[in-house]
Amino acid sequence: MPCECYGESAPDSPFPDALGSGPESQTEFVDWSPQEMSRAFVNEDASEDPGPTFSLPEPDSPGYDEAAAWALIQGADQGDSLSAEAATGYRWGEAHLVRHVQAILEEAEQKGHDRVAQLARRFLRAAGP
Repeated sequence: MPCECYGESAPDSPFPDALGSGPESQTEFVDWSPQEMSRAFVNEDASEDPGPTFSLPEPDSPGYDEAAAWALIQGADQGDSLSAEAATGYRWGEAHLVRHVQAILEEAEQKGHDRVAQLARRFLRAAGP
């Protein structure tokens, strides 16, 4: 006696069984290829969000590295480190920026800016010893 789960279709099932002997096995299958996307899956409110912008001086200016360090901290605070990295050309934890981030950390601790201090500490941990 075959198992009811395998090899036979339920009597009123629209689906053929695994052996192709069900009630619908002689008919063609419906073409389920996508014609149009259901409106349930269309985000009409989506916009091209360019992400945050960072006001930076020219890369060859003397204050660029300090501004880049601030931009990386700001990007991390906004949850968009990738945009900050792209804007500055530096990666999170870049050793070249450590002295600037240490200065940011000291200032943040003095002024009680806990979030900035937290992010600066994370940057310095990422930079390593």
